[in-house]
Amino acid sequence: MSGSILLPEQEVFNARVSEIQSRIEVISGQNRMAKLLNDNFRNWLASSSMSPLNLTLEMDNDRNGFISGDEFAGLLSKMTGERPPEWVVELVFSFVQAKPETGIPLADWMAFMAANGLDVPEHLFEEKVEITGSIHATAEEFVVDDKITVTVAFSSDVEGYTIKATETNSGQVEEFFTPLAEMNSATEDQFVLEPDETGLYQIELIHLGVRLGMVNLNIVQPVKEVVEPEVVAVSEPEEEPPEETVVVEEGLAGFITELNNTKLKSEARVIIEKSSAYRIDGLIKSRSTTLLGGGAYRNGTTLSCDIGDGFVLDVMMKHGERVFQSGQFASIQAMPHDWSVATRRLICREL
Repeated sequence: MSGSILLPEQEVFNARVSEIQSRIEVISGQNRMAKLLNDNFRNWLASSSMSPLNLTLEMDNDRNGFISGDEFAGLLSKMTGERPPEWVVELVFSFVQAKPETGIPLADWMAFMAANGLDVPEHLFEEKVEITGSIHATAEEFVVDDKITVTVAFSSDVEGYTIKATETNSGQVEEFFTPLAEMNSATEDQFVLEPDETGLYQIELIHLGVRLGMVNLNIVQPVKEVVEPEVVAVSEPEEEPPEETVVVEEGLAGFITELNNTKLKSEARVIIEKSSAYRIDGLIKSRSTTLLGGGAYRNGTTLSCDIGDGFVLDVMMKHGERVFQSGQFASIQAMPHDWSVATRRLICREL
């Protein structure tokens, strides 16, 4: 008979076999008929010349991946020569916590047979895949409130991952789980950290309880910038040339241009502190998760938004509210929050 069954990893399968064996012992100890039925089934399996694979595939007549109550009753008919009453089927199905109307999944049926002494061929088990992974940050030292981009990658598809952030001096630990639905792909993702306190942080990448990688981040206070006084040369007054007309851009573009003309981050922060909110209309270029952000922005999303004329800025969105995808046009009311000297990019927070 053609066909095949793929069982879970052997370790997982064996755990299910042990669980079913325990249920059989408990139920059989409370019900003599259950013990008799299971003993008869065990003896029949021991004397059967059919392989477990062929036996299972023959029982699954409709090929839906389940052994139904009717299909199991057919097997008992072969064993006893007559069709069993419904309560007998229900009793046997209780060994695997199943109901006749929904059926027993093939993996559970194979585990039930294994619990009754049948050897299961190793080639039926799913091969265990060892997942490896890596985690990288753009640098090791950052200033408080800097936006830190972190990238993670995996050797095979994953259903999600956990980031564990530990501040080594205080021992404070925070963990964040990112499901597949929020990842860039099943094998890679990018997120943003925005620590609001100084310290040495260990950022660990964890998958199914196993640590796959770690980076150390040193978060420091910004260095006070010393502005040296300009030396003014005294000279004879000259005739001033006619003043040139300077065109100043208005709105958000003008605000970003003003920030871009600053040389020191402290100058940019003074401008930002005096700013008002803006409505940001633009195209979403990319999105990443914001971890270790403050308040409502923790575990939210940071959007890179192209507002046209060569201007790109980042918007930190509140967690659990509006969701935007790359390539989507967005209109967001936001407040300027910070200026990245490294990327020459404005960082805003959604209001």
